Amino acid sequence: VEKSVRCSLQIVKDDLEARIKLDKVVLREASANARKMGTKGDSPSDEDSSGGRGAAVVLPPTTTLQALGHIFNKKKVYYKSTRQWSNSTMGMPEVRSHMISVFRRLRGFQALLQYLDRRAGTSSFPAMELCKDLISAAWESIPSGSSSSSSSNNNTGNSTQNGGTNHGGENQDGETNASTHSQSSKYQAIHNEARNLAEAIMKHILLLDEITLKKMDAETIKQIRIKLYMLYNRLSGADGGSSRSGSRGSSNTDPEDPNLLKEFFTFWRSLALKLITSQSLPLKLWGWDTIVDIITESERLAPPPRAFLVKGAGTSFINGLYSFDTKRVMKNGYVRPNVELQYHRRICVDGGSSATVASGGTGGGKGPVAASDAPPEGVGKTLTLFRCTMRSQHKWWFLSEADVDQPGTDKDVDYYQHKSKRDEEGLPSASGWLTCRAGADPPPTLEAVGKLVPKGEERETL
Repeated sequence: VEKSVRCSLQIVKDDLEARIKLDKVVLREASANARKMGTKGDSPSDEDSSGGRGAAVVLPPTTTLQALGHIFNKKKVYYKSTRQWSNSTMGMPEVRSHMISVFRRLRGFQALLQYLDRRAGTSSFPAMELCKDLISAAWESIPSGSSSSSSSNNNTGNSTQNGGTNHGGENQDGETNASTHSQSSKYQAIHNEARNLAEAIMKHILLLDEITLKKMDAETIKQIRIKLYMLYNRLSGADGGSSRSGSRGSSNTDPEDPNLLKEFFTFWRSLALKLITSQSLPLKLWGWDTIVDIITESERLAPPPRAFLVKGAGTSFINGLYSFDTKRVMKNGYVRPNVELQYHRRICVDGGSSATVASGGTGGGKGPVAASDAPPEGVGKTLTLFRCTMRSQHKWWFLSEADVDQPGTDKDVDYYQHKSKRDEEGLPSASGWLTCRAGADPPPTLEAVGKLVPKGEERETL
């Protein structure tokens, strides 16, 4: 089966390349005909009226492309079948992953991207079900951050070890650097192919007319949008799966750059606008539902505050400015993906606070507390505002002096806590705090200070 699937991929790739060559001939002839018509003054050039593709030219599809839908569909029995007498799997999902890599080595994705770009917005573009499988394949093909990082670390370690014990250390270092550069180029190529595939599909959806959109299943478009979002999350490193090739070699795009997500949200916003400005009532309603989803997701992705000002606590040295943990901020000024939010404040010897807002300004918040506000008993303490997952799986916020060796455990000295509800778990609440055994009434109130984004980007967030 694997041999036949590999043969199918070769056929698809060859057919795509042959179709691309025929496309050039068709477009050249259409352009020549358009120029002839233009000289006679009958009508404007098709090439000019369609951005160079030819308005009256609909390039024919290739039928063999449907094979990719079977090969890349992870739900096929061959990939995920189970035994009738047990729940244990006997499928071969690794074959699917290998076939995705084979198609890339055959330069199939490069040919596919050219094919898709010339058919965006036309009836020759692949069906949406096939597009879902293509996006899933692209998502799965992006190397995980752990594997690429370990590969880079292993190369570095081997270079150091061999350089110290082998007389040919310089040659070894050169080979290691060449290998690392090769890996970086490979990861960047995979990254670019996945991104270009997503752009082609988004371009096609936005070019569809109302009649075509009305015939399409809204749930199918929603599933494609979700898969595109997952893909862009991985491309931007927001799900922890980025290849992080930008840190190891030259690249045009930093895979950890959250700005990549703006490409997807620009598409999402454009789709919503296309729907709500249509003449069809069902499309308008679909568009307004999309607007609600965009607002909800934008609120979820809102950057956290740079700091929190704690005030009014009965335990006076708790009051002051707590700044975001700088270890959890990337070089570009954004919060690292998939990290727990933590804010710290260290009380200096003079009774003041060492907590300052990270570079970029306070965003209009108040400054640190005065030195006289902290009592002598708080000198030298490092206080932490953090979230902890309880045994009940609820996430509560604490104002504590965290244990050095085992933070987030019963060894912490907890002064105040907030038993957050599900909709309050994302950020510490301004009020509703409770006094713990080590604290004193009244409990404090909190005030958010600024936004944790690069300087000048405060108004450019989602």
